[in-house]
Amino acid sequence: MASRGKLAGMSSLKEPSTTKTSQRMPSKRSTQQSPAERQPSDTSRSVLPAASSPSSSPTTTDWSPSRFEQAALMDFDLSLEPALKADEFDELLDQSIEPPSDGSLLVLSSPLDPYNIPMELKYILNYHLLEVAPKLCVDNTTIRNPYSQFILQLAVEKPPLLYACAALAASHRSVRLSNETCKVDCWKFRGKAMRRLQEQLWSDHCASDDGNITTILMLTLTDMCLGDASNFDAHFGAAKRLIDLRGANRTQDTFVEQYIAWLDIMCAANNRRKALFTSEDVASFTGPTRQWSHDVFPCPPDQFGIVSEVIALFKTQSDPLHPTREAMAKAHDYKRRILSLPMHIERGEGWLHLTEAFRHAIALYIIRIFRVEADEDELSWLIQSVFYHSKLTTPSTGWTDHLLWPLFHAGLEVRDEHRQQWLRDRSVVMQQSGGFRNVETSMKILEQVWSSGVVPDYTDFLPAGTFGTMLFV
Repeated sequence: MASRGKLAGMSSLKEPSTTKTSQRMPSKRSTQQSPAERQPSDTSRSVLPAASSPSSSPTTTDWSPSRFEQAALMDFDLSLEPALKADEFDELLDQSIEPPSDGSLLVLSSPLDPYNIPMELKYILNYHLLEVAPKLCVDNTTIRNPYSQFILQLAVEKPPLLYACAALAASHRSVRLSNETCKVDCWKFRGKAMRRLQEQLWSDHCASDDGNITTILMLTLTDMCLGDASNFDAHFGAAKRLIDLRGANRTQDTFVEQYIAWLDIMCAANNRRKALFTSEDVASFTGPTRQWSHDVFPCPPDQFGIVSEVIALFKTQSDPLHPTREAMAKAHDYKRRILSLPMHIERGEGWLHLTEAFRHAIALYIIRIFRVEADEDELSWLIQSVFYHSKLTTPSTGWTDHLLWPLFHAGLEVRDEHRQQWLRDRSVVMQQSGGFRNVETSMKILEQVWSSGVVPDYTDFLPAGTFGTMLFV
């Protein structure tokens, strides 16, 4: 208990004893200035105002979403290399904010300064806000972004979540810039998030906090971003226990529960493991509308409902190589249903082509895992449809970045060198734009399949003896 108390004390952000202005700490000589000389500069034209104004009594921090929305409008130089000292956890940066003398608009490099973020996290969390959060949405230009408007705001109050967000951002930056230093930072931040999360799970009351289940989601995304085989079962198992513990309590818009269930089921699609969440769980998370709460799911609910039932049916087979007659009949029905669903034209061409690529890839997946008899022309049509709709999405956009699962399954069937080369080129664009290394990992698997010519086991693509599982979304 003593050690737990010591660690718990270290995991909380240090609160300043008095209200700080937006200026740097004065030198010894400047402390002799008169009160009039110590007045802050006019910041009326700054994009993000100072955290507080000087007063005789401390003021509370402005937690309004407008601060995050204003910060998201700022420019961010991806090539900048932060000069941070890794262990200065309690040192706070107080940066003066003065408008340029020429009257031009001020652009801040540290939009999260008003929140007294730990020194080692300032730069990487600015990167998370301005670069990572938009990329996690299907439409990168969407206004309603749960990562900036809910998760990052919650993280300011929850140290485990704060470090989990930093770990994801460091991994993302490492992938996009091939920066090994950022990868080291990712593992460091991930370890700190795990330690602080464990400190929060010592009682049911503490464990049921929104920050803990959200931290698990961000750690899952971090491992997926790293692109290696990982023990995702540990993440999903912990999330399932916390959701059960919380009962009817849900996170904002039930977004976290929805996305964890989505990742769990899609992880089971290409691994031997069984999904911990069911289609009934997803239905309870989406509510009467049966719609996702935010634009972070590339597969619409009607299609995902079918693929989740397909995966659950396949996992019940005692002999996956020889499914029962009843299972085969259901597989035929699932294929008919997925191909009979209406096209999703409600959100423009990008959404249409993304969902159509998923629809045909799901049908192809059903045929392969259940070994459904299919005409060569039908297989060719399904494969061609995935590539056709993928090519009609604009590169370096969220629509294209979320095409990994359909392209991976269509790529397993491709034997044409021209299409294989197109897929190689597109995967490079997807990884540089999206920032997730699982694109590179999936291409390594495809290269092995193409070189060997052997039809793979659709339930396990990892080499024998590999610990963990993979996520191809």
